[in-house]
Amino acid sequence: MSAGPTPPDPYAVPSGLAGPGARSQQPVPPNLPPALPQNVPQGRPSVPAIPPSEPLVDPADARATLEARRELGAEMDQALVDSFTARVEQALVARSASEEAERIRQHELAKAESKNQMVLGIVSLSLAIPLTAVFAGISGLVGGLVVWIGIVLVNMAYALRKGRR
Repeated sequence: MSAGPTPPDPYAVPSGLAGPGARSQQPVPPNLPPALPQNVPQGRPSVPAIPPSEPLVDPADARATLEARRELGAEMDQALVDSFTARVEQALVARSASEEAERIRQHELAKAESKNQMVLGIVSLSLAIPLTAVFAGISGLVGGLVVWIGIVLVNMAYALRKGRR
């Protein structure tokens, strides 16, 4: 029983797409389309990673562009690519603007928290001095320690609350 010729590997990289130093007809993992080259640059990407829950462009839009290319033919390739690229660029600009607004908001919150921390410190020290004098005068060293322990606990509670946000 002869098995006959072996069918071509559908996940092999065509020799024209293989990068320098890559072997032609090298198998591609099933999760990658066959047309992608294997020599993808490693390291940190130049653009921030896009969360998988928020696609940059609607996949239906990409499919519609590909379908339009099939219907219109190769003479309209450049116009379709330009149109799709413009939509991608608009989505990137919108995402970048929202990320910048979020960074500004976080910076403003951090400044407000820092100011609140300084105010709490000033108020704590302003109250600690007279309270220490009063309570130390009434009950001695124990009264002074109770005042300072209370002030430390209030400041620690604020710092811990701020750390949980």
